[in-house]
Amino acid sequence: MLDALRGIGALLVIYGHYHFELWPDRGGLITSSRGYLVVDVFFLLSGFVLAYAFYDRPSFDIWEFTKKRAFRLWPLHLASLFCFVLVMYLSGDAINELGLLLNVLLLHNAGFGDWHTNAFNYPSWSLSVELIVNLALAVVILAIPNRRWNTLLLAALGLISAAILFFTVDSLNKQVSNVFGFLNIGLLRGFITMPMGILAYRIFAAHRDWFEHESRLRTLGVGVLLLLFVATLSLPSPYKTDFLYLPLYGAVILLLASPGTFWTGIARQFRFLGEISFAMYIGHMIVLKIMKETGFWPQDYVPGLLFAWGLSILLAIVAHHAIEKPAYDWLTRRWCKSPAPTANAAYQPAETRSAPALAKEKSL
Repeated sequence: MLDALRGIGALLVIYGHYHFELWPDRGGLITSSRGYLVVDVFFLLSGFVLAYAFYDRPSFDIWEFTKKRAFRLWPLHLASLFCFVLVMYLSGDAINELGLLLNVLLLHNAGFGDWHTNAFNYPSWSLSVELIVNLALAVVILAIPNRRWNTLLLAALGLISAAILFFTVDSLNKQVSNVFGFLNIGLLRGFITMPMGILAYRIFAAHRDWFEHESRLRTLGVGVLLLLFVATLSLPSPYKTDFLYLPLYGAVILLLASPGTFWTGIARQFRFLGEISFAMYIGHMIVLKIMKETGFWPQDYVPGLLFAWGLSILLAIVAHHAIEKPAYDWLTRRWCKSPAPTANAAYQPAETRSAPALAKEKSL
């Protein structure tokens, strides 16, 4: 189920970007309010599926962890960056050398430089945040191995980050600028939601029997939470309420980790979207850039949107099987100590397995 959630979330992100860039004057549901929170859901998922690596492995090797995180993110990021730079060059757009270097190093959303020169492939800001925050959290837990104390520290880190943003910005729909001149907003968003995802897994592990118990009431509860989740993305809401939605998303992920037979059967129909979700997310702006430069696409809203979605999914399938999966598998076999799982297992949760088994497969 978490796999399907990630894939559907990627489609929602793509929809929002295409809507604003190609049809900015047309009204919409998700685009008119809180679609940006899908990225915070991604961060929560990352924290949840990485919690086993932090807490339950017999030994945690931060160097191996760092390599696998890099091998997960960099190959497809670099390939998409190359394509984007090529399109920019052919279009006559200016290319900033410092911004390009920061993109290559995945430091382009760490508070350095000018975002207007750093923003080649815009959605990749979250990759920079994910890599930095994951490594920072790994260091925290290694430095304080006591579970009670590092749990308190993670909770404090999330609350402090949330408090800073709550009193300095009007919503979570910001990621590239800094507060107080040096604290990057995107990083603070990551430090709110990734620790929350780790703590959600701790709750799941402590009450596993309850979460895995099936009942009609539980099945209905999952459906209600999913409706609330969609409502938070698509309905206008009062000032700063997006901060209050984050705990709701944590509860959604807790229940979806073991949603029961009914919802698992539905989610299985969307599993392929989860497998290519990273490729969809990181590659769709290339399609958008080409569409904006050429104009050879259906101009009406629905046909144009379906065309863009279809092209993005097709590109993602090719990128996943030609670059993402083989690059991750080859790099981990070549440079990591233990045999690596397949790229699919390393990237997304598989809804056909329980969350504890899932976490073992995806610990790194």
